[in-house]
Amino acid sequence: MTNFTTFDYTEEDLENPTGRNSLGSRAMFFQRSLYKEVIYPTTCEPCSVVSGALAAPQPLPAPLDTWYDKGLYGKVDINQNIIVPDTSWLRQIGNAVSTNIFVLHPVAVMFDAFVEHVNRAQIMGAIDSQGNPKLYKLAAVKGWEDSQVVYNKYQMLKADAFIKNMSKRQKRTIQNFSTFLQEYKPYLRGVATDLPVTRANILLSKQVSLFASGLCIAVGNDPADADANKYDNFLIDENFEFYACAAKKFGFLVNKNMPWILTADVGSNAFKTLWRTRAAIPSTFPYTLKSFFDFYYKPAFENDMSSLVQFLANSYARLVERSPLYDNERILSYSATGELMDRCAGTLSARTPGFRAPPPEFDENLVSYIWPDLLNFYIDLKQIESGNAVTRLKNLRLRAAEVMRSRQDVGAAARGPVLSTLEFINDVYKNYIYSFSYEQVVPSNVSLDIRDRPDILTSIRTAQLIDPDPVDTPTY
Repeated sequence: MTNFTTFDYTEEDLENPTGRNSLGSRAMFFQRSLYKEVIYPTTCEPCSVVSGALAAPQPLPAPLDTWYDKGLYGKVDINQNIIVPDTSWLRQIGNAVSTNIFVLHPVAVMFDAFVEHVNRAQIMGAIDSQGNPKLYKLAAVKGWEDSQVVYNKYQMLKADAFIKNMSKRQKRTIQNFSTFLQEYKPYLRGVATDLPVTRANILLSKQVSLFASGLCIAVGNDPADADANKYDNFLIDENFEFYACAAKKFGFLVNKNMPWILTADVGSNAFKTLWRTRAAIPSTFPYTLKSFFDFYYKPAFENDMSSLVQFLANSYARLVERSPLYDNERILSYSATGELMDRCAGTLSARTPGFRAPPPEFDENLVSYIWPDLLNFYIDLKQIESGNAVTRLKNLRLRAAEVMRSRQDVGAAARGPVLSTLEFINDVYKNYIYSFSYEQVVPSNVSLDIRDRPDILTSIRTAQLIDPDPVDTPTY
């Protein structure tokens, strides 16, 4: 057998991939290497006869590998800004199993065109009707995922872990929102060593799937870890080559590790052409990757501060809801002769409710009264999340404060002082998103199921730093 990158695979290995998350680490490493290196097809079988001889095999369109290469596809733009879709551009997918499946407008339009093409091919007899219907009876089962919902759920797990593990001293001293922050912020700084806290960096983690980009459509809901299912029902299916080639023709890439997921290939000529003709974009509008991301996305940093304030307020509200009373200092009673009479006397008092958190639409005035303390805390989190990437942190703080002061009197059409400061901080730390990205470095034996992952409470206590070597590139 020919030597491959990692192992010498036998014919039996090639025909019977058995990778699953339940395997031991050694078997998992072998099976993931097998799938990564040789299982996914790279050529099409000869399909025509020329001068009496079979035509040479043609290359199969390269898939999108989001496990080992393009893990940040659709999460960052070409300038490494972390981005989120502009939800005003979300559109319902016509060919879907329900009416509440959305993606970005051009992606929906192109998927409809792809489905039309496959339907015509089926009518013309170019489809094997005995194959997997997911490859030719195309219907979206999943589209855009709201990252804010994932963010809120993920963050409150941190709050729950803090509340559950409060010390006796904390239960006594946390009496209002101010004293809560004195205990909660150091806790979050510690958590940020292993788990992101700022919204922008949570978007980079695998807690937020690529569906949050608005570029992905799933036509199946198969288990992502089951290599045998991928091989038997997709990769060797009679219709897979047609499916992959037709997807490329209509501006989509097949996901290498989850072949039932299609992702818009926004840098391809097919996407550019269809974007202009099918999405009815004026010919005067120039298509570049920059213009695409500027048009359909927003920088994630714009909501970083409002999300952080909302999170802090919600965390304290959760504490007040679950533990509305705090223990006063114990009062020790003594007799006239100095004898201790009562060592357990004390009272319970109600915690003061917190302040109203800002709405999703950012209002700078609602956080101004806790500035610059909040700004410094935000910089602390970004610094920790980057692996302490900035060496001259004091200078960064001074420059951020200077940006804040210099933008106090700008016009209404320009960015205000808070957003200008966040933009400045983003411009500094975006250079380090690959040097230390949470859960982006993928060990060869990692569990990579896209379904809901276990509760993070255990992770908060036991997570270890990951290898900081960069592995992801956002090439489009």
